Order: sequence, then C-alpha cells, then structure tokens
Amino acid sequence: MRWPERSFIASERHGFLYMPIEKVACSSIKHWIIKIVAGEETPEVHDYARENLELQTLPVHESERLLRDPSLFRFAFVRNPWDRLVSAFTNKFIPNKSPAQRFLSEMTWRRHWRSVLSWVTAGLVAAPDEVNPPWISTQPIAEQFTFRQFVGELEQLSPETFDQHWRPQYLSLGDQKLDFLGKFESLSEDFAQICRRLKIDYALPHKNQTPRRAVESTCVADWPAARLAQLGSYPDYRQFYTDDLIQRVGKVFQEDVTRFAYDFHSSEASLHAA
Repeated sequence: MRWPERSFIASERHGFLYMPIEKVACSSIKHWIIKIVAGEETPEVHDYARENLELQTLPVHESERLLRDPSLFRFAFVRNPWDRLVSAFTNKFIPNKSPAQRFLSEMTWRRHWRSVLSWVTAGLVAAPDEVNPPWISTQPIAEQFTFRQFVGELEQLSPETFDQHWRPQYLSLGDQKLDFLGKFESLSEDFAQICRRLKIDYALPHKNQTPRRAVESTCVADWPAARLAQLGSYPDYRQFYTDDLIQRVGKVFQEDVTRFAYDFHSSEASLHAA
C-alpha cells in the first residue's frame, strides 16, 4: 500500500477513518485513538500507531475494504500553512532531528554538485549561495541554518518530494472524500463535534504542545537555529516572516491556501500541539 493511504487509521468498532497530517495535532489525535481502540497509554504514539493501527499493518484486501467502506466516518485536520511550516522548522531543525538531518544532507549534496556543474560549465550554470562549503559536515550547517534559507531550499524542490512534516497537506488526503475537515485553529471545538458524531465520551488530550513567546525583534527569519535554540520557547509564527517570505511561502503552498481557505493571519490556534 502506498502513502498516504498506508498511514490512515481505521476503527470499524468505533466507525471512523482518520487521515493524519503531520504537524496538525496528530500526536494528540493518535493518543486519543490508542486510548479508545486499545485502552492503552504510550509516549511513543507514532511508533505504536505505525506498528499496530495504520492500514499498512493489515492484509491488502482488508485495508482496501476499509478504504471503500462508506459507513466509516472520514475525518482529518488541517492547519494554516504559514504556521505549520514554522512549527516544522522549530520542531525539527532547531533540535536537529532526523528529518532536518536528511534535509540538510541532501541540500549539501545538491549544492556540491551544482558547484561542480558551475565549474565544469565555466559559470554558465550558477553556483548556489553556500551556507557552508560542501566538504564541511552538516553540524555547522544545522547550527547556522535559518528559516529564510529553509524557504529558499523548498522553492527549488517539488512539493511532492517534501518530507511529510512540511509536505503540502492536501497530498496527505489522497483521493478520499471527507465527512469532516477540522481546523487546527478551532481544534477543541471541531474535535468535540467528532466525538458527538461518533458517540465517544473521551476528550482529546493535549500532547506535544509547542511553547510560544514573543521576542524583542520584529522578525527572526534570519536568526540561525543555534540562536533560536537558546530561547527555550519560540516566537509566534508571524515573527518568522517578512512581506516577501509571506508571498513566497504562500506560493509554495498555494494549493493548501486555496483548498482550505487560509490566509497568512488566519491562525488563532486554541491548542499549540504538533
């Protein structure tokens, strides 16, 4: 089974099919599902779901049957793309977790080969604006990497190849028709509707919350990750943007912006959960 369908979670007993989107409260929702389906609590919700609950754990004929089952209540949640991208950056790049490490490693090799190509073609192909020379390890790059540089790299890639933590959200839904599309910005209220619809009396737990606080700067887009790490908690997503970055990120995630009716300022989140 291919992504994204392989990551969907279904419960026939409770009558739902959930389509998770990374960085959109999926930790909290998976905690909720594990509790009502398995009656368990685990800190490793993503590993547990991947090994026990996702459609990829089932025989192909069974997972295909569930995908076609019209009786299942299909739901998902989406998030302001500008806010979600900052959440991905602060959650993955500042602590230099594995998705960021892969991204920076691939970026280093792309820059290396573009530099080689520029040399071979006597400058006909422009060399990249280096963060660090390609022969230096990714650790200094990880410390110096900025949100603005992250956006610049994304602009050069196909959105379909993005890591799932910042891949456009509409791609995570496949071709499934939804019965309910909730928004991160009204998570508590929207999820309460789902519980009423499914007749489940168990509130959504608040997991993996991201601490936020303002800093004395109008914009932190050019702050290196090492400097941001010293804050302990991160600025509101709006402080990561200049006017040009708002436009550029909006263009990269244009399909999400249009399909889910977002603009830059439409993010008064009731829960900062990843």
